[in-house]
Amino acid sequence: MRYSYFCDGCHYEDSDQYHLPIGDHHPKLNCPLCGGRMRRGASFSFRASMPEHFNVAVGRPVSSSKQFADELKRKSEEASLRTGMDHNFVPVDVTDMKAVGATDEGLDHTRKVHHDAI
Repeated sequence: MRYSYFCDGCHYEDSDQYHLPIGDHHPKLNCPLCGGRMRRGASFSFRASMPEHFNVAVGRPVSSSKQFADELKRKSEEASLRTGMDHNFVPVDVTDMKAVGATDEGLDHTRKVHHDAI
């Protein structure tokens, strides 16, 4: 039997045969996306499943968080081979202004920051 584990940091979901009481942290399993600690979840989920959709970031249809994480890893490996530099693509919450580089100052300030960086 496999048990569900969820990352405390990014809520990535995975499963493992290691049995723990619900809510306990897995002693050896870490999140492959952010390195966070994985906590045993219940065998059921209240959140809606990810509907299948074409994901532009990975260039193909995805239908689960795990599949999306696997595709991001594949894209990271392809980019690492192509450029010779290590890549580690991770999901970004587009509603998180800081994560996408948006500020309250507006486009003029952003344009000035980019201009000054050149």
